[in-house]
Amino acid sequence: MLSSFGMFLDLQRKLPGYLALGQRRAAATIIWQSLLGTVAIGIVGVAFASAGLSFGSISSTAVLLGVMHGVVQQAFLIQTTESRSSNDPLRFSMQSIARALGILLFAVPISIEFGTALSVVIPECFVTGVMAISISHNTAKKMSLSHRRAALLGVRSFRRMRWGSTLSLLLLSLAVTTSSSMDRWLSSLTLQPADFAEYSFASITMTAAFALQGLINASVFPMIAKRSAIHGVRSAYRLALLSAFGTLGIFLVAIVPAIYVAEFLILQLYPKYSDAIPLIPILAIAAAFRISDFWSSFLVIRDREKTSLLINMVAAGTAFVIWLLTRFGARTPEAGIAYMAAFVAASTYVISFIFSHIHFRSSNAEITVAT
Repeated sequence: MLSSFGMFLDLQRKLPGYLALGQRRAAATIIWQSLLGTVAIGIVGVAFASAGLSFGSISSTAVLLGVMHGVVQQAFLIQTTESRSSNDPLRFSMQSIARALGILLFAVPISIEFGTALSVVIPECFVTGVMAISISHNTAKKMSLSHRRAALLGVRSFRRMRWGSTLSLLLLSLAVTTSSSMDRWLSSLTLQPADFAEYSFASITMTAAFALQGLINASVFPMIAKRSAIHGVRSAYRLALLSAFGTLGIFLVAIVPAIYVAEFLILQLYPKYSDAIPLIPILAIAAAFRISDFWSSFLVIRDREKTSLLINMVAAGTAFVIWLLTRFGARTPEAGIAYMAAFVAASTYVISFIFSHIHFRSSNAEITVAT
């Protein structure tokens, strides 16, 4: 839900430090701040749907279901941020598994029985909502603050909020979504059906990369944020450096055998998609840079979200212009789009590293002068 108007990213970067420093009141406040932001966006969405407004072919009923689903999913993500920020991946995994099992045992049978959109969305929302409420009760006990008290603190905190920073975080979320999805949007708009099918098949590589990035970042992001809050920029930069270059090196090496395995499996199992094989190395390289981009996380954690926003906009805009003018010199339309995806991922990674290093050097120099 629009990243809780940017508040969710703010929660992710601040909560690890608050918990590590024992600032339970501040932790509970920022959790509720993000929840209230999500609820506010949900109310606006419900108002649009209730007024009978639709978006193109999307009916007002579908809008209402989408808003319900988005609010509940975002609430679950907000509540599980506490376990991730506490460097407790086992508890976060158990929370995610419990939700998945609840959906499997409760929501799936209902959706199979009735086979409608309502029977799919509402049971899933119910299970996810119950899980979010259960986790919130446990979190409230840890924080030693009632929901009422924490919600009141969350409301009062809006007066002190840096709305410019929050808006930048919201725009950054939208920019990241755009830059990471623009290849699929362009492929659906410009490619012939057969070529689009091939690109969609090859882009499973990117889909898997984003899922893996989410899993890795769920652990690495809070660790960088915690180090930044407790030990400062030097420790946070060192961890980002090891994570970014280490992950990139591992995946670039792993790409070589993975490409041959993918080619063999496609020829054996999906020979109709053999024309998609040349796209896989290009998209695999893009995936490696996407998975390894902890420099963007570092910039956000260090309150450089405007810099990260500008980097994402410049990388995506430059890639689009090059594709529009030259198609990256590719022999086929789908290859041109794949090169564009790789260019966006690699340029975002490299430029984010450069600005992260500049920030580290300048901050480190200030610390040296101060001491």
